[in-house]
Amino acid sequence: MKKLKWLNASFGMSLSTLSDRLKKVRFDAAEDDTYGFRIDERKLDRISGVFVERETSYETISLPSGEQYEEKHSRVLVTQFVFSSASSLNLLLLDGPRRTIPFFNALGAATEYKISLDSVDANILEWVVALEKRVGSVRVLFLDCNGIQLSPTITGRFAFRGSEDVRAEMRRAVKGGKPSIESARCEILIDGAPHTIELFRSGTVKLNDRVLSTLAETVRASLSDALGEAL
Repeated sequence: MKKLKWLNASFGMSLSTLSDRLKKVRFDAAEDDTYGFRIDERKLDRISGVFVERETSYETISLPSGEQYEEKHSRVLVTQFVFSSASSLNLLLLDGPRRTIPFFNALGAATEYKISLDSVDANILEWVVALEKRVGSVRVLFLDCNGIQLSPTITGRFAFRGSEDVRAEMRRAVKGGKPSIESARCEILIDGAPHTIELFRSGTVKLNDRVLSTLAETVRASLSDALGEAL
C-alpha cells in the first residue's frame, strides 16, 4: 500500500523559482546532521523530488572491563513530494515519514517563509460519496467513529466493521448524531477486480500499488469535490 497525503499550499513564487531555491539546499554526505532537496522532475505545472534528512546520535557503551566507547547511530528519513500549479490540494507527500516537521521547516527556510500551508480536514462520508460519483459503487467495510454521544456527559469511540457496507448500521447506532469519522476502509472495483482503499480525514489515502497510477488523481479530485474546492 502507498500512502498519499494532500495539503493546500500557497507558494508565494512560481514553481520554477521554488525549484531553483530547493536545489540550492543540498544534502552533504560528509556531515552527520544534514538535509537537502533533490528535484527529480521539473515542468511548468509541477515539480517533484525528495527531501532527505540524516540524524546522528551517539550511544555510550560500557564494557565489563570498565572501559567505555561511543557508538554512532544514523537515521535517514526520506520524504517524496510533488508540488503542482493547481489552485488547491497542490502539495502531495508520498509515503512520508511520521515526522514531517523537518521537511516543512526546511521548505519554509528555503522559501524565506513565503510559503504557507493549510492542512485538510475532510468529511469522510462526503468524500466517499464524491468518490462513488467518479468510480461507481463503493463499499465501506470499516469506519472509525469518534465523539458518539452516549449520554449528556459521555461520548464514545466505536469501530464499525463488516463484510457489507457499514454506513447504514453506523447511522442507526449513532441515532441521528454527528460523530467525527476519523477513517474509512473501502472496497472499489477497478476493471472488475476489487481493491481496498483507506481514507483519512487528514486528506490522506492508502492505495494498492497496482492502482496508484490510475486512481491517485481520481481520489484527489473526489477529495476536492468533498471539500468544495476547485482544482
